[in-house]
Amino acid sequence: MPVGIGNAASTASLSRTGQTLQTQLQQISSGQRITRAAIDPAGLGVFVELDTAGASNRVAMRNANDGLSMLQTAEGATSSITDSLQRMRELAVQSSSGTLNDAQRGDIDNEFQQLRQEIDRVSGSTRFNGRNLADGSSADVDVQVGTDNDAGSRVGMGLTDLSAAGLGVDTLSLSTQGGSQSALDALDAALDTVSSERAGLGASSNRMESALRYGEARGEALAESAGRIMDVDYAKLLSEQTGSALMQQAGISAQVQSRNIQRTAILGLL
Repeated sequence: MPVGIGNAASTASLSRTGQTLQTQLQQISSGQRITRAAIDPAGLGVFVELDTAGASNRVAMRNANDGLSMLQTAEGATSSITDSLQRMRELAVQSSSGTLNDAQRGDIDNEFQQLRQEIDRVSGSTRFNGRNLADGSSADVDVQVGTDNDAGSRVGMGLTDLSAAGLGVDTLSLSTQGGSQSALDALDAALDTVSSERAGLGASSNRMESALRYGEARGEALAESAGRIMDVDYAKLLSEQTGSALMQQAGISAQVQSRNIQRTAILGLL
């Protein structure tokens, strides 16, 4: 083989080895196996899909956490309103007795009306991120806890009107014995409504927590799958990089020797 052709082949081989070594060094420094699309186009496409799914899953989990906080806020309102209704029923039982006079019933009714106003205050001020949760203005709320556009990716929560009017206790009065006795049935119905609402919120909270557990497991699986595609196997890469470095040194030595041979041959001709 003519010397010129041999030198050209050696130079090309040395260039390829240098490019390989440069890619390996980039992989080592970045920790990523695919530092440019040409290395593994198909693998990069799969990684992007997995990475997108993982990012969307993390947002869905934040949504679920927000939904859980909203449910806990709403449940706090039901707890407070239940306490008020229970005390109102105690007062209605007390005022239903014929042993009391009108003045005493008036005092009892005063506390009763204060508790009714407290129900309205709680139902009107229970908010999450600007949304009222207990005055009937937000009947249904869907929380996006998954990454797809379907019902399976959403958890719905029903929100009941827990104001005095919504519970049917806004017109009750304990100022008379008959009114006090009638109030008992209305208060029982109101307590049933609040208990049902609280049970529904609890069921939705359980679903939200289940969605969070699923999201955590899915996120780990997506991250692991993406890592298998993108993450560098350092032991293997370092071994390959060492081999590339040795090949580069050998190529450089071969070129130096080739030049020396050419120089010697030229001097011999002279």
